[in-house]
Amino acid sequence: MSAGLVGWRTVFIVMAALALTTAGWVLVAVPEVAGETAGERTPLVRVVRRPGVLAVLLAAFAFEVGHMAVFTYVAPVLSRAGLSGQVGAVLLVFGASAMAGLWVTGLLIDRHLRGLALACLSLFAMVMTALALVGTNPVLVVAATAVWGFTLGGAPTIFQTASAHAAGGAVDVAQSMLVTALNAGMAAGSLTGGIALSSLDVASLPWAGLAIFAAALVVVSLARHHAFPPPARPDRDHVLDATPTQAGG
Repeated sequence: MSAGLVGWRTVFIVMAALALTTAGWVLVAVPEVAGETAGERTPLVRVVRRPGVLAVLLAAFAFEVGHMAVFTYVAPVLSRAGLSGQVGAVLLVFGASAMAGLWVTGLLIDRHLRGLALACLSLFAMVMTALALVGTNPVLVVAATAVWGFTLGGAPTIFQTASAHAAGGAVDVAQSMLVTALNAGMAAGSLTGGIALSSLDVASLPWAGLAIFAAALVVVSLARHHAFPPPARPDRDHVLDATPTQAGG
């Protein structure tokens, strides 16, 4: 939509300027983290075997498959609701909501990783359910798309944080594997959506997405010990630790 209003060159220049500004801010504000040398690099198999890593990779892959199975064909999905002429406007809402979702995730991610992961996939499932059941209602479809964008904004950060926590000292390797899983999910999701669209119809896309997000939600729900652990409760732990001392005194 922006390219149609001001031209793609202007959009490109603005995005490049924003990217450079962000890179400069990262160099100044983000603390340095020592990388691994070639001799210290942990083998891929050993990283995958670390508790929680495989669950994060599976959940991230399923998330991306479910998302791309529908988002790749978002124009037909919106056309089903009579929004074929407003695809750009709806995607603008989607993008703005994604920025808001990223901001909210950044505020909560350090203390509520598991809650955010469960909420993220649950909202994705709810969006797919809405698109499947009321996908011909333009108002509800726009609202669902806004929630979709909000949820998507924080999803990569959630999986990156979970991957870093589960990997321990092999963060570099685990993050590389996560990027590979997400990229593979993009390809598999587009293929899945294409098969559903050509074999059935556009109404089948949200149902396919719902099934995949449900599977991802199951993975996250079960991976509560290492991949997506609940938040620690220091106040409670402190009370429990202090009780014997007080009783003995």
